[in-house]
Amino acid sequence: IYSSLQIKPKVIPRSRSTYEIVVGDCYLCADRKSDKPVCQQVSAILRGMCGVCFKEKFVCEEVRCKAMGDDACVFVLSQA
Repeated sequence: IYSSLQIKPKVIPRSRSTYEIVVGDCYLCADRKSDKPVCQQVSAILRGMCGVCFKEKFVCEEVRCKAMGDDACVFVLSQA
């Protein structure tokens, strides 16, 4: 699915059940400006894919966003 969305996420483990996912090439942020994160679609995809793959419930929050002027979109994914 990553190839169809044309994103290349970098996954960084932060604990046994928490991961930081960095998306430097987020298609939703191209040429957008916002004072809050705008990538709810990517967050939902990450949460859903991990839920199906691992048969667990996850929460995913975008903590940085390119539309807000950050270098990349960053999501924190953890088991619910």
